[in-house]
Amino acid sequence: MSSRGLRKLERQNLEEELAKYSKNSELPVDAEAESSEEEQKDLSNKSKINAFDLLGAEEEEEEEEEEEEKEIKDEQLKDSNKVEVLPKPINSNKKKKNKKSKKSKSKKTEKNNSGESDQEDIDQILKELEIKDKKGRFANALVNTVGSDDDDDDDDENEESELNRTNYVEGNFVANHKYFTLFKLKKCLNLLKINPKDLDPDREFRNLFGTELSDSAIEDADSTSSSFVTPEILRQIKKLSKMVRGWGGKDRRSFPGSSRKLVFTKIRDDWIPTQIKNISMKECEDEEILNLKTINITDINEISKIKETLRKEKKFNIRYFKFTENTDMKLDNSQFFISIVIRPDHESLINLLQKSPYHVETLVQVSTILFRQGDKSNSNGLIERALFVFDRALRQNFDIGNGLVRLPFKYFLNRQFYLTLFRYIQILTQKSTFYTALQYCIFMLSLNPTEDPYGVRYFIDYYCIMSGEYKYLIEFVDSYLCITYNSWLTPSLCYSKVLAYLLDDYEKNFDKAVESLIFAFERYPYTGYKLLETIGLGNAPPLLDDNFFKKVTTTDEIATEAYLIRVKLMWNNSKVKDFLHDELMKLFTTKKEILETENTGNNGGVTSFFSSFFKRSGYTEDKQKEEEEEEEAKAKEEEMKKMIPANLLRHAILIDEPSVMAKIPENVWEGNEIYDFDAFPPKGLAGESIENFIDHDMIAGALTQHNENDAIMDAIRASLLDIENENQVMDDAEP
Repeated sequence: MSSRGLRKLERQNLEEELAKYSKNSELPVDAEAESSEEEQKDLSNKSKINAFDLLGAEEEEEEEEEEEEKEIKDEQLKDSNKVEVLPKPINSNKKKKNKKSKKSKSKKTEKNNSGESDQEDIDQILKELEIKDKKGRFANALVNTVGSDDDDDDDDENEESELNRTNYVEGNFVANHKYFTLFKLKKCLNLLKINPKDLDPDREFRNLFGTELSDSAIEDADSTSSSFVTPEILRQIKKLSKMVRGWGGKDRRSFPGSSRKLVFTKIRDDWIPTQIKNISMKECEDEEILNLKTINITDINEISKIKETLRKEKKFNIRYFKFTENTDMKLDNSQFFISIVIRPDHESLINLLQKSPYHVETLVQVSTILFRQGDKSNSNGLIERALFVFDRALRQNFDIGNGLVRLPFKYFLNRQFYLTLFRYIQILTQKSTFYTALQYCIFMLSLNPTEDPYGVRYFIDYYCIMSGEYKYLIEFVDSYLCITYNSWLTPSLCYSKVLAYLLDDYEKNFDKAVESLIFAFERYPYTGYKLLETIGLGNAPPLLDDNFFKKVTTTDEIATEAYLIRVKLMWNNSKVKDFLHDELMKLFTTKKEILETENTGNNGGVTSFFSSFFKRSGYTEDKQKEEEEEEEAKAKEEEMKKMIPANLLRHAILIDEPSVMAKIPENVWEGNEIYDFDAFPPKGLAGESIENFIDHDMIAGALTQHNENDAIMDAIRASLLDIENENQVMDDAEP
């Protein structure tokens, strides 16, 4: 066979192999894959024309033909066995140079150029096909892995579109807060993220004072003793700390048994070194979370929806954790319970603290007692020590700053952590480290953004204003974290948003501030009235009508009083005071005129007819009014029981302000046993309590002894009373 015939045969074989290869690399996924297949075929056809039209030599030596045939077969073998490996370009010029040394220079150059062009075009075809094949398989991989996330997004936007579109839902106790969907969480997740380094108040001090604040000054503050220890005992503690390996370190953030650093606290000199961790943290199992979410829910469809929601949350990397006790703390817990509930005794609490210096419940309770006695230094030190107990218990995968870790409020030790955080925020407030306190508020809210167990939404605005984070407050109030449920948009958030606009840029944001004030006034007119009364310029706002205060709910009264505690520190600028006074007076005047117009326009004839009817029938207006007031009082009482959020009550009790406490209805105190260490815990199956962690036999013995002591004391009192009565009779009998 001639040389030309051999080349034609080789071209046909190569074209068939390339066609088979292009078919194998097609993407049968969707229309986009089909279009890529057509492009692939067009490219192969076009490349075949360009490749073989350039084969220009008509006569070749037999040795050269055999070598080229071998090279083509090798390339085909590589393509069929492993498509992903890019073929190496063959430098045929060097191989042919030695074999054609006896040829003329012109003929050798012509042949080499034609062979090189041929091989380069073939290599280019194979490379392009291989790249397309890789892209196709990568696209398939995306469909199998990432594509499910897109499906979840579609579910969020389509199947739950009604939930996503619905905002300002009435009530705070909707089952599982289903209207706060994962779609909404994604939209506002950045507002729940923090930098863990910002949880260090020393960092804020350095930012405030710069180089003027030396490291030695911070070191002195960190080493300050804040406990009931004498200098001699303090020296012994320091010696002991040197013997416990890994305790403290140069940065005071190291602790034994872990290479992880403390995040919330620094180890103080008066803390007794120990390698024992009383508390640890574990991640909740899927079944445990499901049981937690489906308490008191019997509807199968609702349970299925909750399962699907939990599946999406897990895929989004939301994790649930809880604190657990490592050692048997029943004895300490029982002694604590006896000293608080059965036989209140502060001295026994202090003795228990000396015996168990890292018992969290005792630390928090004794701190509260000392704070009320005015001993703030020792009180703050105990709260920091309690926070240290939780700090060293954190897991490595408990990512503080991503806003995706959750601590269910059901668990007793989780509630102790919330309480410790709340108390520590109060300490940061005393230090005027408002930005650090704001970061703790955000972190605390991120742990449970739906329940918000200690009412962060009732006081986060204060720290935003005091730290100058005006834009964050505006964005927060406008986010799904506030607008999903009516109770989430608190009075303080509404009115502080107005202040944030003014302080950020008075001239630029004036119109936005007016709009926000109108919205706040329409939503919470009572708060506007009290705000104007508290920080106004002396002119009393006009009452809208006689029933203005009767229409105010107990929730609004408590929330408003909690807000008024801080407003003088926030609205301390004369310019913003003038704005508030002028604009609120306009709103009150306009509202009063509208109400008067509506009352004047009522049909008096109808009213007169009903009045005369009731008089003729013996049903007087006074009696009617009395019954209406009774019904209104009953309705208000029922509303009060149902509508006061538990987180607002916890917040009101923990801030311990008389003006706020006075607004809490009496039946709240009568129907609940309220303690500082666990205010309004979940009842029944909804949560744990300290009673799950005590020795009931020990409690029963203490209760029996307490009753016996009470009986003895009653007998003694009765005897003393009898003796006093006898003496009185004898004194009366004497002449």
